[in-house]
Amino acid sequence: MSIDLGRVTAMGRDSRRAAIERAEALEADAENSGERTDDLVEAADYWRTAHEPERERAALLAAIDADTGESLFDPRATYAEMLMRLGERAEADRLLNELMGDLNSREHTYIAASGAYQHAGDTATALRWLHIGITRLIPDATDPETELAVNDDGVELLRIRREIRTDLGQPPDELDHALDRISEAAFGPAGPFAEAACEPGFVEKFVDAMADRHDVVVLHWPAEDLAELRRRAPALPLAPDHDAHLLELQREMLLADRDGKRATLVTGSADGYAAFCAEAELSTGDADSAEQYRTDLLLRGEWRSWPPERNAPCWCGAERKYKKCCGAPGRTDS
Repeated sequence: MSIDLGRVTAMGRDSRRAAIERAEALEADAENSGERTDDLVEAADYWRTAHEPERERAALLAAIDADTGESLFDPRATYAEMLMRLGERAEADRLLNELMGDLNSREHTYIAASGAYQHAGDTATALRWLHIGITRLIPDATDPETELAVNDDGVELLRIRREIRTDLGQPPDELDHALDRISEAAFGPAGPFAEAACEPGFVEKFVDAMADRHDVVVLHWPAEDLAELRRRAPALPLAPDHDAHLLELQREMLLADRDGKRATLVTGSADGYAAFCAEAELSTGDADSAEQYRTDLLLRGEWRSWPPERNAPCWCGAERKYKKCCGAPGRTDS
C-alpha cells in the first residue's frame, strides 16, 4: 500500500485555498464584528494552515493592537508561540517575560505560552506556565471538596499538564488526581454526560461541537491490547498486526496534517474498552462501539496532540525518538 501523492498534493492545494478564503473572511469580519481581537487571532491560525507566515504575523500584530484584555484569545501569547515555532526564541522569550509581569485571567494565555515552550523543547518552562495558570484560575483544584466542571477555566491546563508529564514518564500527582475527579464527576455513571454518551448520534454531535479543536481523532491500541482485542472481539475490524495498525494511524494523521487539519490521538486498552461496552450495554465487536469508546476517551481529556516534536518519544509508546520511529523518513511510503 502507498500514499497517492498526487491526491495528497491536490488536497493540499484545496485546503490552502480554503484556509486563505477563511482567513480573509475573518479579517473582513473583524472590522465590524465587535470581536476584532478573536477574529484576527483565528485568521492568523488559518494563515498558518495556508503556510503564509508573514500574513499570520500581520494578523497577530493587528490583534495585539486591538486587544483590550477582554477577548477569549491572548494575541501576545499567540504571537510568542508563533515566534518560537519560527525559531525566533530570543524575541519570544522577551515577549513572554514581559507577559509574565502582566498576567490576566485568560486561560488561553497559559495554553499558548506553554505551547510556545513545548515547540522549543523546554518542557520545564512549559510546565511552569501551566502551574502558574492553574494556581491563578483554580487555586483549590486539589481540594476534594472543590466542585469543578470539565469546561471551567483552568481544567484544560490540568489536561495539558498531564499530557506533558506522561510523556516525560512522571507519575500521577495531586493535580492529576484532581483531573480524574473532574472527569469522573462529569462522565462517570452519575455524571451529567454519562447518559448522553450512549445516545444514538452522540459521537457525531460531539465531533461537530469540537471540530475547531479536534478535526481528526484516531484510536491507538498498544500491542498487547490489540492482540487481546483480536482474541476477545474477532468481529471488530482491526489491523492484522500492531505494525500495520501503527502505519495505518500514522498515514491517517499525516494526511490530516497535509489537509490542514488537527490530528488528535487517544490510546485505548482492551480492559477499558470491555468495561466501557459493558457499562453502555454495547457490543464489543461493533465498530460503532469502538468509535463511542474513542469519543469517551476524548471527553475525559485522555488525548494527546500530534505530531510530537521530532526528538520527543514517539506517540506509539516505543522507547525511540519520533523521528526514528513512526516519523522516520519513508515510513509511510509503502
